[in-house]
Amino acid sequence: MKKLFNSHLPNRKLNEVVLFDHMTKLFTNKKTTAIFIKRAHQTYVKFSLNGSLKKIRREIGDLIFLVFDKTTKTFKICILQDKYRKQRPSYDFHFNAEYNQWKLLKDRPDIISCKLNEYPKHILNFRKDYKSITAYGIFYHDMIDHDIEFLYIIPDNIESVNLTTKSLNRSFKLKSRSTRYYSSNPDEEILAYNMDEFEKYMKAFKIGAPVCCPTLINWIKSVAVTCYKNRNKIIGDYAKDNTTLFDIMRINQWDENDTLEYNFNFDINVIFLCTDSEYYRNLENESNNDF
Repeated sequence: MKKLFNSHLPNRKLNEVVLFDHMTKLFTNKKTTAIFIKRAHQTYVKFSLNGSLKKIRREIGDLIFLVFDKTTKTFKICILQDKYRKQRPSYDFHFNAEYNQWKLLKDRPDIISCKLNEYPKHILNFRKDYKSITAYGIFYHDMIDHDIEFLYIIPDNIESVNLTTKSLNRSFKLKSRSTRYYSSNPDEEILAYNMDEFEKYMKAFKIGAPVCCPTLINWIKSVAVTCYKNRNKIIGDYAKDNTTLFDIMRINQWDENDTLEYNFNFDINVIFLCTDSEYYRNLENESNNDF
């Protein structure tokens, strides 16, 4: 993906949204399709940290990956905080982030309040055994050829550089290998140092937390159906023939006239990705057998 990504960069000012939109187009092949739904509004959620009664107000994230696997007929959710680091990275990869936003993604508390009934209160913690419900996605320029690369990492594996500062805008870095969290789930990857690894893990259905509870399924349905109903308004010309939303609706037997439990208001960027984990698992096994 990296080579194609950099050889066809959009001819306009680059930021996180433009780069993710560009990346989404490159996921598509004979077994995987993806579509980018751009945010039209901005909505904040309220939450508390560490048992405090004080409510904090922040965005829930910059982008949500909703990944559907045709093999298992299940979804995974990964909520990303996006960054575009224009400088080349240091050894331990310093970048700037807002402290309470990091705590929201790391501690994954219940959502206390949200206007318009847009999110389930436990969307950040519906699976305690998966850390990749939330993550950081950071575009950066690599050290060798200055091409744009991509780092995917869970918030548990980054830390504030200055622990004594009271400023909410802080510099963060990757934790050392000895102090990082490592997932015990064979179907979960919590770190990708580059774009090609991220593509591989996404297509193999190894990023995000699997959804099994009815509440979250109903929320995903509300998002998918709302996007499908508004597809002519929100999807660019390049994606008019994209089948991602249609396939998700068809396989799950959802209809655009169904009653929806949640009011999705296009307040966050969404990438729907439809993949086939069995195909990519077999492909990886064949590759391993060649050695």
